[in-house]
Amino acid sequence: MAGVDFATFGKLFAEDRIDVPVAIITDGDPKVTCDSGSSNRETGRPLRDANGTIQPCDRLLKLRTDFADNKLVRIFSSNVTLEYDLAAASVGNALHMHDAWMRCYQRSPRTLTRAQLAAASTSEERALLLWRALCLGEPTHGKADAAQELAGLLDEQDDTGSSRIADFAIPEYLQNAIKHAARLPT
Repeated sequence: MAGVDFATFGKLFAEDRIDVPVAIITDGDPKVTCDSGSSNRETGRPLRDANGTIQPCDRLLKLRTDFADNKLVRIFSSNVTLEYDLAAASVGNALHMHDAWMRCYQRSPRTLTRAQLAAASTSEERALLLWRALCLGEPTHGKADAAQELAGLLDEQDDTGSSRIADFAIPEYLQNAIKHAARLPT
């Protein structure tokens, strides 16, 4: 649990202390259930309740409770993980993320192909495939490498100086975290 103890923020940032808005961004990290009783995490899915809602981990529930009354420190979380939620934000996001991940390799890994992603018709299906390969599997190159490549890919410009990838969508929870920290209405 290193890096997720935020109790100090509650002591420092409050209306009668340091009056600066703080956005804590964290993963929902739900439990994972595997298809067909398999123990293979590469067939995993985020655990959902009877209503189909993804259930966040206990750490996130406690964090929300700890800061429920703090107007300056707000908790913003993914439904699953940053990678999953980025991929689910639009149908095209997962393809761009896959392209970035492939830049980490000299030879493409066999765990997930662009064709497999393209065949999935919804952003949710694509997010699940990407999440399984990048977060649940054991790739040679992991999330940090893929993130660095994605940042580079998003920064690339075409001949007119416009972003090569204009259709990359940002999940709402990240947009709201930035608005909160900047004191903008959400």
